[in-house]
Amino acid sequence: MTKEKEQQKKIDLRTMELIESKILLEKQGLKKLYKQISKEFPDDKIKKRSFRQKIEGTGDRPGLIWEKEVDSTLQRVVRDRDNPEEAFCPLYPYIPLEMVKKRARWHRGITPSRFSTDRTLPGIGRIGLDLNPVELKKFKMPEATFDKPF
Repeated sequence: MTKEKEQQKKIDLRTMELIESKILLEKQGLKKLYKQISKEFPDDKIKKRSFRQKIEGTGDRPGLIWEKEVDSTLQRVVRDRDNPEEAFCPLYPYIPLEMVKKRARWHRGITPSRFSTDRTLPGIGRIGLDLNPVELKKFKMPEATFDKPF
């Protein structure tokens, strides 16, 4: 490994140590973390914006916080439709809630779903369960042919 990569690895390890000590949960935690890393590694010029992106990540490139295990745990919580605040935060208390919510929103997708699954009716969807028995007897399924498809 080159010296640059070794130095970057040292910076990343120290950054994760500070993150796991819950520095991000403090008021202006990201700024404190940046100042601490800049003070400990004065030879490396670290830009604030790139440092923030490195910690939080951008889009599909997860940051230092979102290691593979941590990110997959959050993904399972989101897929199971659990509340990340209740199911995820106790496991990783060093990650701020707003970062958890932002990453959970990314795992869900850009747009929220419009339909909930609890309203789906069984069957082909043309007959609702709210019809009374008299109306159900009168109901006829439309016949479709190649000549009259509708």
